[in-house]
Amino acid sequence: VADPAQGTYVAYAGRFAPGKGIDVLLAAGRECGLPIRLSGDKDHLDLIRPGDDARVVPARDREEVAAFLRGARILAVPSTWLETFGLVAAEAMSHGLPVVASRIGGLIENVEDGVSGLLCEPGDPHELARVLKRLWDDPELCRQLGRAGRLRTERHFRAEEHFRGLL
Repeated sequence: VADPAQGTYVAYAGRFAPGKGIDVLLAAGRECGLPIRLSGDKDHLDLIRPGDDARVVPARDREEVAAFLRGARILAVPSTWLETFGLVAAEAMSHGLPVVASRIGGLIENVEDGVSGLLCEPGDPHELARVLKRLWDDPELCRQLGRAGRLRTERHFRAEEHFRGLL
């Protein structure tokens, strides 16, 4: 588990698909001036504009994805469609990384607003920028949310708990 306050970028990990809100995240990054790093299933992204502090970081396997998450200060999940769970949010929380996610679908159940992360309105780059900047500028809040997220994954997302819930 890394100290999220030492992270050097806002991370996005996942598919580069419509509905994932990557365009919203990039617009928010432009507005608040934070470095955005994207890792997913493509080598490039046409939405990145010249002058953006945004780039794609390849992560080809679970170890590289884990290293990518541990280098971040925040994980952003800016989805504009109904996520059923948001696996990457749980993965980030397992590393002690605070999550900023859209208030939509399963993300509402996965990320406890103000406890294990922060939620914002889907599709609103201005609110996302404000929330990202607030968290970026508050190292203790990063640590607090990261610790709570890790504890949440340990309590609720272990295989044994999942199996018990299915039964």
